[in-house]
This record gives sequence, C-alpha cells and structure tokens, in this order.
Amino acid sequence: MAGEALRVDGLWVRRGGGAVLRGVSLELAAGSGLLITGANGAGKTTLLRAILGFLAPQRGTVTIAGRPPRPAAAGYVPQGLPAGDLPIAAAEVVEIGTAARRLAAAERRRAVAAAMDDTECGHLRSRRYGELSGGERQRVSLARCLAQDARLLLLDEPTASLDAAARTGVIELLERLRERLGLAILMVSHDAEARARVPWPVRDLRCGRLHACAPQPAPRSADPGPS
Repeated sequence: MAGEALRVDGLWVRRGGGAVLRGVSLELAAGSGLLITGANGAGKTTLLRAILGFLAPQRGTVTIAGRPPRPAAAGYVPQGLPAGDLPIAAAEVVEIGTAARRLAAAERRRAVAAAMDDTECGHLRSRRYGELSGGERQRVSLARCLAQDARLLLLDEPTASLDAAARTGVIELLERLRERLGLAILMVSHDAEARARVPWPVRDLRCGRLHACAPQPAPRSADPGPS
C-alpha cells in the first residue's frame, strides 16, 4: 500500500534540563517497518512519546498520515506490560481499542474477533489477562491496536523479557501483519537478537541523533515452541 504513515522532521525534545532528542528525522511509509536500537536511556521511549503527542517538542514536527498526532492515530504497545492477575479477560483488553470508534455492540464484537484472529490469539478470548504468558500478552496488546483500526504501530521493547520462542513468534507475527495488512511499524529495542531477526532497516539512536546501521546476519532459527 502506498502513502506516508509517519514523518518526523528535526525533532528536539528536552527533559530534565538536557536535550534527549537532537534534530531527529525519519519517514515511514505504509506497509514498511523500521527498528530503532539504542542503549537504555538513549531516548527511544521519549521518541515514541513525542510521536504520540504525549511530549511537546521544543522544535520540529510530527505528522501521522499527513496530520498532527491525535488520539488513536497510532497503536501503542508500551514497555513493561501489566503483571499480576488482572480481573479482565483477554477479549476485554482488546475491546478497549474500540473505545474511540463509536461502534455498535455487534460491530464492536466483530472488530474484537477480527483483531484477535489477525494476531492469532482468538483462542485466548476468555482467558484472564493476568494468566497469560509474555508472548500471549503481546499478541493481545497488538490485537488491541488492530481493534483501534490503527495503521501505524509504535512498539516499545516488545520482545523484552520474552523467551527465545516467544520472541521469534512475536517478530514473525509483526512481519505477517506488515505484509498482509499494510501496516507501518516502528519498533524500538535494545535486544540484539531482535535486531538480527527483524527484516527491516535499522537505525541506532545515539547522543540524541539517529545513525544508519549495517545489516546484521540472521541467526539460525530457534526450536519452535509455545508463545
């Protein structure tokens, strides 16, 4: 699918008296993926929050599908998914994504079912969210973004704390969603294995600026397992 999903031009963000982002620029087309790497504290989460409009930049602009950031314009999966035995079913978590769409009850149910099918977690509908594995929670969170009808996904360390099989499963799912649904995906991570497995361009965030990275050789496939 053609079209520009995201444009960031000359973004400067200051936090705690210092510049975290120093003139960051990037473009992401519909149906494409980009991985941004960087050490902890490099500003990866700050960049995502600025794109979402949660942080006001001192300079620079952000547009999503040609428009300024607005609620529900992008699907966001933050770092550190909630833990504990939350008294809510997986399907109810996904339904949260429909809140801004003003759907009738039947349409809302169809949107939830379709999103869970697309992220291959329909069998988890009635499971309590707090009982799910890390990989299962990530699939449910991605389904929430699809139920929101987001065409741009912003993912903050989505493979952190996952075992090898779950990490591979999430990355392969993201690539299927990108190809089949034409989603634009911006993922930030310091996970070296994720960098080697994600088949997208990679840029490194250092000293507040983005730097091009050389392609990494793909590792040998891990043994398949539940995620």
